[in-house]
Amino acid sequence: DKPGTLVANEEELLDALNAGEPVILIADIVIENAASVAKEVDIDLNGHTLSTTGLDLQAGGNIENGLIKSDANTSMVPHLKVSGGTLNLNNVTVDISHYLNYYAQGNRNYAELTGVDVANADVVLNNCHIKMTNASVYTWSYVYAISVNNGSLTMNGGDILFDCANATIATYN
Repeated sequence: DKPGTLVANEEELLDALNAGEPVILIADIVIENAASVAKEVDIDLNGHTLSTTGLDLQAGGNIENGLIKSDANTSMVPHLKVSGGTLNLNNVTVDISHYLNYYAQGNRNYAELTGVDVANADVVLNNCHIKMTNASVYTWSYVYAISVNNGSLTMNGGDILFDCANATIATYN
């Protein structure tokens, strides 16, 4: 058996992660508000779903075996941010299903959707699936499955799927 603190709710999860403890989910967990974790994380989703409005991992770590999902409109872009260290995702599906950051410019309305943001960090995806769904009715929608800025991304197996209305699919480094 893999060592780790068994967690069943948001408070237990964030307390353990902020203490630097490895965690194993024993239930689906919803993080209601955007959260940042300064310590390296070790999360075994254990086949469960971690729903989030925004999770910023500032020191990287490891996440494996489950689903990271977001389906609520928030001002947090992205939903999984890695802003330091190296994050290894193993057998994880990231499923982002909505629009974010509505704003108006001139006579056009915009929406932006970002799944995984890598800034000053490195991310390794092993057999992962990134799914982006945006049913925006806005004039323009910008959809970033993975955004890399001053970092690196390695993808070993897996896929990236888009199901987006009115979207410009963008990739950049």
